[in-house]
Amino acid sequence: MTEVAPHRFDKDESCHRMSENSNDRFLALTKYHRIETRQATESQDKEEHIDFLIRRNQPTFSTIDIKAIKRSGGRKAAQKENDHEWLWIEFQGRYQDYETKKMIPKTGWLYSNVDFIGFEQPDGFLIVNREDLAILCDKIVDKENYISCAADAIRKVYRRDIDIIAKIHLSDIKESRSKHGVEVRWYFLQDEQII
Repeated sequence: MTEVAPHRFDKDESCHRMSENSNDRFLALTKYHRIETRQATESQDKEEHIDFLIRRNQPTFSTIDIKAIKRSGGRKAAQKENDHEWLWIEFQGRYQDYETKKMIPKTGWLYSNVDFIGFEQPDGFLIVNREDLAILCDKIVDKENYISCAADAIRKVYRRDIDIIAKIHLSDIKESRSKHGVEVRWYFLQDEQII
């Protein structure tokens, strides 16, 4: 089982469990698809946003950060359900200084050096080139005007304590060229039960 550090706003640790389950699911899928996969070190995970190193028919490993299906955000019951069509994007994140116990801002995973972001979906993982995703998000997300409610973070930035995040729709990636004039390279890693 993979280790994922719990988030301080995750009072019941349900998000923590979802992340661990998502990482385990990804690991099982890469094994099924014969993709060589190595677990990242703890420092790679915390400092570089790397969950796994993957390689298939290539001489070097690529890095990937796995994102579990998230809640859509908001206080209403319907907004607390998991929603695979809306993807949370992190522009600025945080890490904890273990000596002072303070949370310190750091570059979000969108601007990290990881090669791919793997968004969990009900039937597999959408694997997206991170650099292409950054170009798309810089174009379609309004980063000038912060909104105050997570439910309203659709292509607009929302500040949660130190974090700066926004939501984009799955179709923003899949139809990026026709909708936004930006080419985003992606592929789908299908669940073994469906193949």
